[in-house]
Amino acid sequence: MHLETFRTRTQWPIICMFGLFAAHGAASVIWHFTVAPKSTFSLTLSTIQLVGCLPCLMLALFQKLSLTDADVVLQNGPFRQRVPVNSIRHVRSVDWRGDSIQASTHSFELKYGPSDSIRVAPIEREAFIEALRVRNPAILFTA
Repeated sequence: MHLETFRTRTQWPIICMFGLFAAHGAASVIWHFTVAPKSTFSLTLSTIQLVGCLPCLMLALFQKLSLTDADVVLQNGPFRQRVPVNSIRHVRSVDWRGDSIQASTHSFELKYGPSDSIRVAPIEREAFIEALRVRNPAILFTA
């Protein structure tokens, strides 16, 4: 089985946003233990903020896009989605919409199955498209 891995575009605005929220939560927890130990409400809110931001930050940081002989594999943190290459019907470039972590000005939407789609944002766009063409020449590519 031949495996190709493509680097994905890092979504720095998302990472910065969640990083700032996580840093604020951590600073608030530290402040609680050093300055105001009687305020349990602020400790609870800061802990919720910190714990809530870290998984989102990890999803944005740890992205991996792989292409095997049979599948496109998109991995965000612990979550993995496989799309059979033979089921991909259409690949098109999409503009920024801001509704997903993988959305960027240089992303592709892979349409597969009856009505499913997934967005990927490889840095090596041409190499990714060429690798898809080799595996499934029937895919329709549009800009």
